[in-house]
Amino acid sequence: MWIRSWMLIVLVCCSMQLARGQEEEVVEVIEADIEAAVEAVVVEEFLAVPPAAAPKNAKPLTFMKPLFNLEISFINRVCDPTDDQMKEIVKAATVAYQATGDMVKDAGGAQIQIRANEIQVRGPRNEHLSVNPYARVRDDARAFLKPILSEQQFDTYVKEADARDHFERATVVGIAIGMLDAKVGLSETQYAELTDLMMEGWTAIDLQSMMSYMHNEQYLPPIPSEMLKKVLSAKQKKVVDSTQQINLTVHFGNQFGANADFDEEWIK
Repeated sequence: MWIRSWMLIVLVCCSMQLARGQEEEVVEVIEADIEAAVEAVVVEEFLAVPPAAAPKNAKPLTFMKPLFNLEISFINRVCDPTDDQMKEIVKAATVAYQATGDMVKDAGGAQIQIRANEIQVRGPRNEHLSVNPYARVRDDARAFLKPILSEQQFDTYVKEADARDHFERATVVGIAIGMLDAKVGLSETQYAELTDLMMEGWTAIDLQSMMSYMHNEQYLPPIPSEMLKKVLSAKQKKVVDSTQQINLTVHFGNQFGANADFDEEWIK
């Protein structure tokens, strides 16, 4: 059963070359996202270090610029906008990028308390970020694209973006189950049941965060215990209970996304 775990890791590390067909353009951008994440994620256990406070007139977070450029390239590929539309898209994306300083949580110098199953996301100055940078870019894009694109173009973007999200989610769930399989030895039935449960109800982790656990295989990601209780035997559950399940911190550095191989620099 451990072979499946390594197959899933190879799936990510090889930039998921097997995904093609109608989602080929989606997968090309996912590959660049994952390559950038693998290069940039710095993993370390959260030690309750006071985060840097957001300044009153927060400047844009420069490490977010490559992610916006990556998303604009995705939009250009799947929506086929006109030149005039592209100018409006770049303009709107630039405004969204300029507002990213509000992602920094201002804790007034107080320590941030970790909640169960919460993934800590920090920037290059150890500032505590309120959201995963990828999620912020994608949410912003949905907001600013609607008044610019035609209804058909926008529907296409939503469809392809949802396919990308589903692909990434399936990868996260597959990796997590593979790691669990390596610890307890899952049957085919258990594998299928956990996949269904986690695809439907596990939203506490994302692809970038999962990279942290791939580099720290002594830990298991915080899989909800109620899901494990429904599927695992008492013996398997005991093994899981004896294995550390911790929340890791994902750091996004200044060079995050710098290795994405794109010639298009929409936001200068």
